[in-house]
Amino acid sequence: MRSFERILAVVDPYAEAQPAVHRAAVLAHKSAATVDLLICNYDDHLAGTRFGDSDGLRASRKQMMESARDALERLAGPLRNDGLEVNVHTVFYHPLHEGIISKASELGSDLVVKDTHYHHLLKRTVFANTDWELIRECPVDLMLIKTDGWSADPVILAAVDPSHIGDKPARLDHAILRQGMAINELLGGTLRVVHNYPLSLPAAAVGAGLATPGSDTQSLNKSIEQTHRQALDRLLQGYEIGADNVLLVAGEPRRQLVAMAQSQHADIMVVGAVSRSRLKRVFLGFTALHILDRLPCDLLIVKARAVLT
Repeated sequence: MRSFERILAVVDPYAEAQPAVHRAAVLAHKSAATVDLLICNYDDHLAGTRFGDSDGLRASRKQMMESARDALERLAGPLRNDGLEVNVHTVFYHPLHEGIISKASELGSDLVVKDTHYHHLLKRTVFANTDWELIRECPVDLMLIKTDGWSADPVILAAVDPSHIGDKPARLDHAILRQGMAINELLGGTLRVVHNYPLSLPAAAVGAGLATPGSDTQSLNKSIEQTHRQALDRLLQGYEIGADNVLLVAGEPRRQLVAMAQSQHADIMVVGAVSRSRLKRVFLGFTALHILDRLPCDLLIVKARAVLT
């Protein structure tokens, strides 16, 4: 069972609310983990890269980071009073995602927690470039906070792909399940496993009203469902997950997974990513890339390493 020992919470120096800090504290209390609070900041005018560095610019950078450290200490105080071990860190770094990754690697963090921003007019989350780069490059598990808080009985959705439609190795599914179970155990919620598979073209045509249902189409649809059911059953052998909490859903994955998160009132969706060392990037699969912005819940991205031959 995966758990946490050191959690890095990324603090937004320009925001009043810090839900990432709150989530990190909740998980740290449950798992007896150390919390590291980080402000990674940068100002191009203070960097000294345009017209050369100077004593004045160095003094301004120092003042900027001292102010950031003071802000972190104010956040850390109540957490320490609650019994948590909390450290504070500031870095002046560009691009920001590289500064965050560098600090996580230096500290040996096993989870990075970061807020992302919700655009109320569009009713969807807007991932900044830093978020996307963390999704692709962060070497440890990454939790992106999109909601105000978890419910008293949180629902955790573990999105697996036992048929490997998204080119993900089987061991990543097991990593997703283990982390989903660990989070669920910590929070005392309900874990549900969901596998969404695309319909065949004939079945999709019938569903869209573009073709007439027939025995051949029905047989094909049943055969596809049975194949995915068997793959899901094989994956879940040895896991104590009740049949009522195993969800097999047909349809376009990018839409159905978002719909499932909504209908199940999910608090966290757990997905997977593969670190491809040769390419030095992370492969998420086409489905994940299309659902990230649209999910109505927090997102936990489990990382697994795979070397391309």
